Amino acid sequence: MPKLIHFIIRSFVENREGKRSGNVFYRWISSSDFADEKEAGLENFWKSIPSISSSEDQNGWNELKKELFKARSKKHPVWLKYIAYGAAAILIIGLFIAQNIWLKNQNEPVEMENMMCCVTAKDSKGEFILPDGTKIWLNGSSKLYYPEKFDGAQRKVTLMGEGFFDVKKDTLRPFLVDIGNKSIEVLGTAFDVKNYSNLSYQEIILVRGAVKVYSEKHEVRLKPNERYLSVVENGKEMISVVDTEDYSHWMDDMIRFDNRPLGNIFITLGRWYNIEFDIDKSVNTSTRLSFNVKYESIDEVMRAVALLTPIRYHIDYERNIVHVK
Repeated sequence: MPKLIHFIIRSFVENREGKRSGNVFYRWISSSDFADEKEAGLENFWKSIPSISSSEDQNGWNELKKELFKARSKKHPVWLKYIAYGAAAILIIGLFIAQNIWLKNQNEPVEMENMMCCVTAKDSKGEFILPDGTKIWLNGSSKLYYPEKFDGAQRKVTLMGEGFFDVKKDTLRPFLVDIGNKSIEVLGTAFDVKNYSNLSYQEIILVRGAVKVYSEKHEVRLKPNERYLSVVENGKEMISVVDTEDYSHWMDDMIRFDNRPLGNIFITLGRWYNIEFDIDKSVNTSTRLSFNVKYESIDEVMRAVALLTPIRYHIDYERNIVHVK
């Protein structure tokens, strides 16, 4: 039974699919059946999460146990609401925000005093609203650190992973996004940032407004519909004009492709499934297709595309790459 409970908890947090499964999990976790076993399973899962210091871990777990006991007599515990209606890793997020507990990255420790952290699991997306009203959508395997209150001269956040920002305009307090070796400054605008540690590049897509990208050497200004790409290894920077639709709809409930070129489709699918595409030069990326994507897996979508166009593909799940020939 303990192994089964741990499997259910981990499967939900890492691979949850929509509100329906959230409601099912909510009813299961809040019922009194096997309460002690569920408590043990939650404790094991909590301890399995990397990068939490021992004191924070214990404090967080003590609060979690209190809420678990409340769940046996209380109809709608706060942290269970996070599970039922949030993104797939919102169990962790809700507890951290409610109790002012923050995560720390073991590889890159930073001062996180009075900070909050939003987290999404590998195959999930999450929508969050910051204290100033700025809206953030996080793609899978992402973390966003931000202060409990924006009470200084700047509104500064730190992103690891991918996030789409719709920044609340404030001419007196610029909004800064720290992505390690670079900082992005805006006043009020919408843009996408990709900053995964396993990728060889960093990327910024500007949808509207204007942004400044600061690095150690210089400053770059972007205009709407521009894509900024920086190669991690050598710092080489490139700016190109793109169709922002290909990069800014991964957080929608459904993607509609209406007579779109195959090359643009692959860009959007890469964002939607948080996977990279390796496209051979022999592929005719100008071929146009029309279809919708909602619940289908990447393999199901690629099978359909392969039936409509003369391509072959292979999905390398270990390296998170789709090879197309």
